[in-house]
Formats: sequence, C-alpha cells, structure tokens
Amino acid sequence: MNRLVSADVVTPAVVVDAETLAEKVRAVRSRFAAGGQVWCPVLTAETKGIWGGIAEFRRLPVATARPEFLEQLISCSINDVDLTVPVAGAGIDLIAKACNSSRVTAVCDHYFQAESLSTACERLGILCDVLVEVRVQPQTLGIRPGPDLMELVRGVCSLTGIRLAGIRADLRSRETREAVNRPDDPDSNTKRIALITAQADELRRHGFACGRVVVATNARHESTESDGVTDFHQHDWLHVLSADPDSDGASREDSPLTLLATVISRPRLDLAVLDVGIRHLGSVAMFPDGLMSTAHGHVLAESRFCTFEDESAAVELGPGSRDLVIGDRVLIKPVAGWTPSRDLGLVFRRDAEEVT
Repeated sequence: MNRLVSADVVTPAVVVDAETLAEKVRAVRSRFAAGGQVWCPVLTAETKGIWGGIAEFRRLPVATARPEFLEQLISCSINDVDLTVPVAGAGIDLIAKACNSSRVTAVCDHYFQAESLSTACERLGILCDVLVEVRVQPQTLGIRPGPDLMELVRGVCSLTGIRLAGIRADLRSRETREAVNRPDDPDSNTKRIALITAQADELRRHGFACGRVVVATNARHESTESDGVTDFHQHDWLHVLSADPDSDGASREDSPLTLLATVISRPRLDLAVLDVGIRHLGSVAMFPDGLMSTAHGHVLAESRFCTFEDESAAVELGPGSRDLVIGDRVLIKPVAGWTPSRDLGLVFRRDAEEVT
C-alpha cells in the first residue's frame, strides 16, 4: 500500500480522498444525466483547488463567479467553463482571450455588456456563447422576464461576436445565498423553474435558439425531474456530494476531506493544542466530538474541541488518548460538506494511500 507521510506535509492542511470524491461526482452526474441534464459545480476560491487537483474532473464542465479564475482553470486543463456573473469591466477581455482555447460561456443581463463582449471577440476573430440572466425573484441579478428579456435577447442575436446559448436564473433566495449548507425552498424552486422554462418556450416561439435553460441552486438533492431545465449550477457542491440522500443530515464518515494538524503544545495531561484556528475550521459545528486520530492510526477516543484562540485549537483528551507529544500529527474528520478555508494546503490521497 502506498503511504502518505504526514511529516512531509506542512500543517494545517486538508487531505482529500481523491477516489471517494471522484466516486461521488460520478454518482451525482449520472443521476442528473439520467434525466437528460448536466450537473455543473460552481467553483469558489475555497473549492477550485480541490476540483482542479483531481485529473478526471478536468474533462467536466464547471461554473465560476470569478473571471480571474479563468486562466487558472484553463491552466489545469479545465476547458469547459460557465462564467456565472454578468460580464463587465476588465473581465471582458479576459473572457474573450479564454475563448481561444476553451469553451467559455458568459452571462449577461444588459445590452452594454453583450455589446462590449462582442466587440472584444470580434477583435480576436472568435465567437463566445452567452447566457442571458433572468431575474426570477427579488434581490437577484438579471433582466426582468417578459418584454425586457425579449428585447435583450433580440439585441444579443444582432451582434456578431457572440451567440445566444440560452437563459439562466438563480433559484437561491437571499437567505440561502448567505447561509452555509442551507438548501433552497423546494416549493419556491418549483415556481421559479416553471417561470424560467416558460420564458424559454416563449423565446423559441419567436424564433430564438434557446438551447440551454440553466438554473443555479443551493439544494442538496435537487430533483432532476424539472422539465425544460438542461443544466444545474450547483453551489455548495461539497455538501451535496457528501450528504446521504436518504437522510436529512450528513454523516461525518462519508466526508472525502480530513483535516491534518500538528500538536504544538501539551499544557496539561488532558489537553493538547493543535495548529489550526477557528478561521480555518470555518464552523465549530463542522467538527463535533470524536473522529480524531493520530497519523499512526490511534483513535483519540472521547476527545473534543474546547477552546479556540488565534490560529490554534485546544482539544480535551479522553483517558485513553493522553500519550500525545508535541509534534504528533492528528487527523480530524469533519462533518460531510465542510468547505475548508482557501489558505489551507491541499494534499490528495490516491490509490488507497495510507496516511502515516
């Protein structure tokens, strides 16, 4: 068995079980494909490194709300990207250049944005696909459905450097956009999906090629029985991959991520201080009692986090776990769906590697 030597890793770091994560991605994508739809994760500063570090993911489409990620994603051979924020400013030229080597679909909700992107693409002699963002609820971006949408689509189709690919809508309410691991309201989503698909049908009746109907969701187990929807942009996708579809919660054992920390102090027999702070943990609730072990396999039974200060965390040790010494490496299993801080290092376990 291959071994991942924890002493060679700078802590704190996240150990990613590449095989487990890949298996979960395949299962979710297959479930959506069975309904004739595409599942597309939305990459953030915290998650793009996890996605880009697994080779087989690089052939799969992704979405991002950050134009500056394009060069990094393309350098990882991720060549199918939906840019999910309205294009503006310096991002216009970046998108146009990216279209030279990749399939980049931009989102716009104003004619000026579409015109600027078209001009940049014409200079380079390329064609960029565009999704028009439709506002299906208050406090979200997008053009109003109805006559305003029809007018913008007509304007997009009059430009020569871009091509209408379809329309897109954000199903997330303000509350679910701001909350972590909070699913959307299914009843509200049903109404919003009905609205966006009706708008797509209306565009087609007027002769516009509206091939894609894309919705953004935060739901953990979005139904693939949404007639007319072609693509799901999945926010909070680590939680979706890890959660058990037959339960309301997520199990810790099912998470493909493990936090690796080092013991930096032993102030008392029953207390150890680790080199990971609340800023990295993100949420104390994501690290409940137990499921900690040393890199050599010793389970730290009855251990629990008790205090956090700056970049360290104190752990109360159970009676059978008090032989830790300064320098020992500790593996901490978070609940499924934990999203690590962007400045934590990433280490990938492959081919059943064992952490020692």
